[in-house]
Amino acid sequence: MRTLDAAVRATGIESPAPNIDGAYFTGLINMAGRQRMLSQRIGLILMIAACADPGQRQGHAEALGRALDLFEASHALIVAGRTDAAHPPVPLPQLSAYLDTPFQGDNQSVERILKTFTTEARAFAQRLARGDALAIDEVAPFSARIAGPILTRIAGTIDRLEADITQILKERSAETAAQRDKVMKAVGRIGQAADTARMISFNARISAARAGEFGREFTALTNEIKTISDDIQSASREILDYVHAI
Repeated sequence: MRTLDAAVRATGIESPAPNIDGAYFTGLINMAGRQRMLSQRIGLILMIAACADPGQRQGHAEALGRALDLFEASHALIVAGRTDAAHPPVPLPQLSAYLDTPFQGDNQSVERILKTFTTEARAFAQRLARGDALAIDEVAPFSARIAGPILTRIAGTIDRLEADITQILKERSAETAAQRDKVMKAVGRIGQAADTARMISFNARISAARAGEFGREFTALTNEIKTISDDIQSASREILDYVHAI
């Protein structure tokens, strides 16, 4: 299989890097689901090509090549946890373990089986491009394998991808809760400081009033302290409202 960037460039799948959010995960799942359709398209093109006139073989070879390019590019992106080549990789441990492990007693890993599938399909495409005929009795078993083992392994890929995404979202939820707790504690400390400043200001105004003429300037200062403490309390309430909203 070609490198990720080369496979992606061959299909034109390039766009600005998305944020890792719900839309990103949805895109990744949709891309994995599309692999089913692409594998079936590859099998269908081969069956049609085996029955087509010699003059149509070149066109079928090109259609098969495009489907394989897209299949390989999408697979490379999914394995890397990307929705496009510009996005940084996202670790997907359950998917990686699945691809590296033999499937139900097979001698080959899932990744190797999918690699073999695309290699054999490209060999058919090369023969068509040369104008060679494809026999039904060699194409039919290959297409049947797509409808059985290949689709089963692709379905397993989607299951593991969904499990990885579920785990990532759980971890992010826990992280968000921890960050929210930190903000709440910080806001609490700010509120306590504002209450203390307000009490100091109140006591200072009493002392200034007792000082009579000499306490006027001090009274202006204590009023300013009270205004600042009120602003701090207001900002704290706004922060709390925001934290509760998210």
